[in-house]
Amino acid sequence: MTLAPEICLPRWKVRALWRLSERDSGHPEGDVKGSPSSFPYGKVTGLDPDLRVITETSESPYVCCGYCATHMAAWTARSGLSVSMHNEAHDIRSAAGRGHNNGSNATELRNGASEALGIDMEAIATAEIRGQLEGGFAVSASLQYADLPEYLKVQGGDFGHGVCLYGYKAADDLVGYFDPLWPQGAQGAWTRWRDLEPSLWSDGNHSTTTTQWHKAPPPPVAEDVMYNVGPLTTHRLAIVRNCADLYGDSAFTSKIDTGSEGQPLGFAGSTSEAHVVIKGDLVLYVKRADVLEIISGDLEHE
Repeated sequence: MTLAPEICLPRWKVRALWRLSERDSGHPEGDVKGSPSSFPYGKVTGLDPDLRVITETSESPYVCCGYCATHMAAWTARSGLSVSMHNEAHDIRSAAGRGHNNGSNATELRNGASEALGIDMEAIATAEIRGQLEGGFAVSASLQYADLPEYLKVQGGDFGHGVCLYGYKAADDLVGYFDPLWPQGAQGAWTRWRDLEPSLWSDGNHSTTTTQWHKAPPPPVAEDVMYNVGPLTTHRLAIVRNCADLYGDSAFTSKIDTGSEGQPLGFAGSTSEAHVVIKGDLVLYVKRADVLEIISGDLEHE
C-alpha cells in the first residue's frame, strides 16, 4: 500500500491519531428518489470484477450504509460473497458489535469485516484513496452527504454517509462511486475526484481492501501442454515465489521446473486455478497462490 508522502510516523501511531477523529455514519434524512438523474461522466463499466450496488434501501430506516459499503468493498476482495445486504452486510454489523439502527464508524466496519468474513481492511488517509483505487483495491469511504456534487445525490438532507469507491481513470482523474442509497444492482457512477473530495471526512474514516480477485479469462490455448513454442514476446510479467513449482499441465500433475524469486516470467493468461507463464521455450502453469504479482513489461522468449 502506498502511503501519503507527508506521513512520517509509524503506521500504528497514525491509526491511533485517526481514531480520535473518527465519526459515525448512517443517519440519513429525507426521501430517496432512486438512481441519480444523470451521469455526466458515465456509468462505471468494464471493471474486473464487475461491482454493482448493494443497497441499504431494502429495509427501513436506511442506516446500513457503512455496512453495505464495506460489503461492496469486501465483494471485490474475495470471490463467492453474496450481493444481499441481509447476508454479509448484516454479518459485518453483528460482528462489529453495534445494534441495528445506530450507524457505524470505520473501526467497527474494519473489525466486522475481519471477524465476520475474514477479510482484512486498513485505515487510510484521504490522500491515499486514489492510489489504492488505481491499484485495483476498493475503499469504504465516509463523507458528508450535503457536500456531495448534486449529480450523485438521490435525496435531500445532511448526514454522515458511507459509500464504496472502486475503479479509477487516471487520465481524467475519475473515481468509481457506488452508493448504498441507490437501487440494488445499479451501476456505479464515475465522478471527478475534485467534485468528491470536499465531501470526504478526515483521514482514518476510510478503509481499503488489501486483497482482490479477478474473473479468470479463458486459457490462451486449446491444449494444456505446449513445448518449443518458438520466439514469443509477452507484455506482462509474472513474479513468482521462490521455488514455486512450474507444471506442464493445468491439473498440476506434471512438474517441469521451479521458479526463482525475483525472476520475471512471461505472463500469457490464466485458468480458474493457474496462471500461464513462459520460461525460455516452455509454456508452463503455476498455481495462482504462487504468483506474487503481475506487472507490465516486455520479455522476449527464444
